[in-house]
Amino acid sequence: MKYITIPSSIDLYNVQGDRIHDERGTPQYMTFEHFIYGRLVDPAFGCDMAAVCSVVEVKTQMKGANGVLALENVDWERLAEATRHGKYHPLVAHCLLPFMKAITEASSEKPKEH
Repeated sequence: MKYITIPSSIDLYNVQGDRIHDERGTPQYMTFEHFIYGRLVDPAFGCDMAAVCSVVEVKTQMKGANGVLALENVDWERLAEATRHGKYHPLVAHCLLPFMKAITEASSEKPKEH
C-alpha cells in the first residue's frame, strides 16, 4: 500500500507570479481531487483492462479519502508514472509541483491518526 497525504488546494499563478482569473475575474485554484482526475485521463489508464480497473479504484479511494489517499501499489505506480510523465500546461505547471510530489513521494507507512 501507498499513502498519499492530500495537500490543500493550490492557487494558480502564471510564471510571472500574476494570479490567474477566469473571464468573470474569479481567481482560479486547483484541488488535489481535480489534479487526480486530470491524471486519470492519461493514456496509461486506458491501455488495458487492468489500467481501467486502476481508474475505478483510484476514483473510489479518492471519494472515500479523509486527508489520506490509500492505494494499492499497482494503482499508485500507474498514478505516479502518469504524474511523472504527464503533460502539463506550462503556464501553471510550476504551481502543481506540491501535488506531483505528494503522489510521487507517497509513503509505504500508514500515517498515524490524530
